[in-house]
Amino acid sequence: MKKALNDEHLVTEVVNSEQDVENLLNQQGELRLHAPLNIFIGGQILDRGITVHNVIGFYYGRNPRNFQQDTVMQHSRMYGARAIDDVVVTRFYTTQKIYNVMKRMHEFDSELRRSLSKEGEDQQVVFIEKAENED
Repeated sequence: MKKALNDEHLVTEVVNSEQDVENLLNQQGELRLHAPLNIFIGGQILDRGITVHNVIGFYYGRNPRNFQQDTVMQHSRMYGARAIDDVVVTRFYTTQKIYNVMKRMHEFDSELRRSLSKEGEDQQVVFIEKAENED
């Protein structure tokens, strides 16, 4: 990392607006990479339909008072479809609280999918649960 910094192989971009995004996109609609190592810092502007080619590290810090499963699951799309070779080097960083919330959401979603995929007459989905406060 020190060599990358010294050789200017690391570029940091702050993305705060639609105009920032438009100026940073390449012809494929992906954020343009200016160096071998790129860090993009932004909030909501980066969680809606932006693609970063070959991204392998994420920090997810969005910590609302009430997590909405559909919003968090949509944000999870930022990881994209990944080849297995990329998955082994991909890293996701967050707080323990956010991790616990996301883990529960994944468990709920997986159970719902499992219930819906069951065949036969007993196929029923009764799925009402209120999550405990994670604070």
